[in-house]
Amino acid sequence: YRTTATDSDGTSSNNRITYSLSNTTDFRIDSSTGNVYFNRTPDYDRSSRLSTTITARDPGGRTDTQNLVVNISDVNSYTPVITSNGGSTVYLTKPENSSTGSSIYKVTATDADGDKISYSLSNKTDFRIDSAGNVYFKKTPDYESDTKLTTTIYAKDPGNKTDSQTLQVTLNDVNDNDPVIENGGTKNLTIDENINTTEVILDVNASDADTLSSNKTISYSVSNSSDFSIDSLGKLTFKSIPDFETKQSYSTKVYARDPGGKQDSMDVNIGINDLDELIVKKEDANKVNSAELK
Repeated sequence: YRTTATDSDGTSSNNRITYSLSNTTDFRIDSSTGNVYFNRTPDYDRSSRLSTTITARDPGGRTDTQNLVVNISDVNSYTPVITSNGGSTVYLTKPENSSTGSSIYKVTATDADGDKISYSLSNKTDFRIDSAGNVYFKKTPDYESDTKLTTTIYAKDPGNKTDSQTLQVTLNDVNDNDPVIENGGTKNLTIDENINTTEVILDVNASDADTLSSNKTISYSVSNSSDFSIDSLGKLTFKSIPDFETKQSYSTKVYARDPGGKQDSMDVNIGINDLDELIVKKEDANKVNSAELK
């Protein structure tokens, strides 16, 4: 702004005008020309209205005044600042299968302009965020699919000025998978009598989709422990040599169990084949020996 003033006196010693201001904090004025300047950069967030009184004075001390009022328009001059966790990367550890309805983290941000802040995410497959900055899993996290999930959180003002923060979630494995016996169900076998107790009659193979050994290590057992044994590798054997003349069939359940007690089972039914065995009684053997001596 430029202030102009006149003085009707005829000589310069009486009509030379100088200018001054009452508010020298926000304004300055060229005392000779009356040009008014901001003395510091105006800030809407500090004050939306600035005022001062301009005085025009002649050498004899006579004055006139004028009020100057400047309304400051708000300008998007500030970028949002994420304040949660100091704006640094957030590291979380959560169990797989965590709820999608519970917030796992809340981002907070400020804007010195006082603008409304909106939040968004880079990874919209695994996460979602609401208008208050609460972050949720979008789908149930699965350790077997991903052990670590990451997203960038954005805080944006209406002028698209943005701050960001990284969120990294490490998942813990949970025992959420049952062992599965390969080709399970019912197994019907036919085996010759007199098979040795060291011979494997069935190799039971089971797997568990959990990742950590503390959740996936499988142990085997049988319901009929009188007739059968099974080792840690799932190899099933007879406890005693089967004899058709004594017993013609056997059955047992085989269990595959993980450390959490989750299990699968199969039924094993075994029929015994009768073999053509040569049985020589003791008295017949003595007759044979006597005949050979004559």
